[in-house]
Amino acid sequence: MRSVLVIVALVAGCAGASAQGTPNSANPAYAIPNPLRPGAKATPCAKQGETPDGCTFHTKKDDVNRVRLPGSPDATWTARASEGEMVAIRKATDDAAADGARYQVFELVPGATKDADIVVTFDKLTGAPGALKVVERRRVSVMVHGS
Repeated sequence: MRSVLVIVALVAGCAGASAQGTPNSANPAYAIPNPLRPGAKATPCAKQGETPDGCTFHTKKDDVNRVRLPGSPDATWTARASEGEMVAIRKATDDAAADGARYQVFELVPGATKDADIVVTFDKLTGAPGALKVVERRRVSVMVHGS
């Protein structure tokens, strides 16, 4: 009988510990990062306004995702993807915000039909041809959710 009580106490203790360990936050901190989908917990890229460094587009095949980067007359942005064959990068028409700020706009269109994680690096270049230098770099993740 004593061993039955010990087992019941252990089971009750484990159940109580797991209930206490459940995070109440909508964005819990995870002890182990997901190496298979590293952008899963990154900040979603905003649909309006300037696209921040390190954000993630959660998307699927053929969705158009717009990246808005600060424009200036003396600099231009370039883009390259870690998996170039899985996402098309198109330069779109520049855009202006209500406050007059100018943005260079890129469209990212995934062609993958399966789960994929693509990092697109944007470099802001300034200078004369042949002497261009990178003055800013931003990276965004394109997390394609297949089927």
